[in-house]
Amino acid sequence: MLGNGLLLSLCEQIGYDYSKLEEAIDSTVAKMWTAIWQIEAMTQEDFIKRISRDLFGVASKDYYINRLKLKIAEFRNMKSKIDYYLENQESCPEIFEWMLKNAFKGEVRQARKTFSLLAKSRNNGKQK
Repeated sequence: MLGNGLLLSLCEQIGYDYSKLEEAIDSTVAKMWTAIWQIEAMTQEDFIKRISRDLFGVASKDYYINRLKLKIAEFRNMKSKIDYYLENQESCPEIFEWMLKNAFKGEVRQARKTFSLLAKSRNNGKQK
């Protein structure tokens, strides 16, 4: 798992607007697939030249492709993960707090703010 920082970052990028969540996920996944196709189309030599600019780069096309595929899987599951947190926030605040403390170590305050704003946004969307 790539971490919950990805989830918090995406929510911040969309301004905590629940209605923009699916579109942001789809857009991010599309960009990642484009990157995969570009890497696959490169020769190994071209790929090594491109990655050599990155100090911490691993010069393996498969490594980068697999890393992007892991991120794609994480993004595809993100909306259901967010919905799960929001449901627990409403139905059982004690479990929600426990989940935040265990899943967002070091980022609990930010996670609490994120889910609070997402819940308001989602509830506003339901009322319309």
